[in-house]
Amino acid sequence: MLAELNQGKDRNPAETVISTGFIAHTSKYFYNFEKRWNADPKKVSEAVILRTLSYQEAWEMSYFGENVLHPRTIIPVMKYNILILIRNVFNLSAPGTIICQQPIDENLNGRNLEAVVKAFATIDNLALVNVEGTGMAGVPGTSNAIFSVVKEVGTNVIMMSQASSKHSVCFVVLEKVGAVSEILQSRFREALSAGRLSKVEVIRHCSILAAVG
Repeated sequence: MLAELNQGKDRNPAETVISTGFIAHTSKYFYNFEKRWNADPKKVSEAVILRTLSYQEAWEMSYFGENVLHPRTIIPVMKYNILILIRNVFNLSAPGTIICQQPIDENLNGRNLEAVVKAFATIDNLALVNVEGTGMAGVPGTSNAIFSVVKEVGTNVIMMSQASSKHSVCFVVLEKVGAVSEILQSRFREALSAGRLSKVEVIRHCSILAAVG
């Protein structure tokens, strides 16, 4: 069975739910321009169109800002091993991009992509929040206290990093960074005054560059 599904907008998993409901062999997505580059062509002039991707690679690209398929779209098609075909409705002679379990290492222009890194994706306009101090080391519940603030504000952590022994915890958020910083300063005011924490720092206008592969 073949399910040809026109998407009116990006990142909508509803069509994939229909495909899995019918246990389709292929789920097609049509766009009015080329999709699935190995980098943003607006930022990288030498970007090329990817001919094939694995489910995991497609999921990573979607999560890190490559606006084609919603990350949740990949989950049901992986379960039933449904092939996804992305096409340009104005260029149907082009082969498009195939997303499947075991892709080949070749793109639309025939260039070999037998490399560890298949593509690059970015998320822009982020803020990095860094909570740092020697007094954090070995203190139970510190990370929980930090991320409970994020939950209280109602935003999401896109990624985080923690130094050994919790000397510092840094994380990236997309929105409400002012509220996160304000509540962290208030929550840890005593620790900051006593010198157990050295700083709660916010670095704005950051980007995440993800190497997919």
